[in-house]
Parts: sequence; structure tokens; C-alpha cells
Amino acid sequence: MTMAAGTEIFNADVSPVTARGASYTNEELDAALCGSVSRILWDDPGAAELETILTSVVTTDFSDKSVKCIFTNRFTPENWRVDEALAEAGYAP
Repeated sequence: MTMAAGTEIFNADVSPVTARGASYTNEELDAALCGSVSRILWDDPGAAELETILTSVVTTDFSDKSVKCIFTNRFTPENWRVDEALAEAGYAP
């Protein structure tokens, strides 16, 4: 899925560092959060790997319900985490 580049609001590039700020509409941000940005933000591959590891503890007193609860509990991420996920996904003007 291709996401809109957003609108550049600042450019503070100083070689070798690229520092840009972008503004996105709510629709553009919603589209990003439904795709690759979401996978990065929530670290889906890492969470899946950890879930696989933790399911082995189900044979102890730690219940399967507890493991599922941990992995379905999504919090509202801080803005900087969303910004970092956008940058890592390569969405920039």
C-alpha cells in the first residue's frame, strides 16, 4: 500500500543527517496505521516470536488466558513512537 507523503513542515538537513518534519491528515495517518506502520509500531514479528516462547509456560501455573491477555492489550502509543514508526517505514515528504 502506498501512503501519501504528507506535507513537509520543516527541513533541518545537515550532512550526513537528514531531519525532516511532516504533517499528515487524519485520513493519511489512519491509512498508514492500517498497514506497514502498524506492524512496526506494535512490532508484530517480535510479538509473535515472544508469544510462541511464552506459550511454553502454559504448562506451569501461568495460564493461557494470561498470555492471550498480554498480547491483545494495545495501549495508545506516545506520539513519538508513531513518528518513529512512520520514519522507519519510510513515509516522508
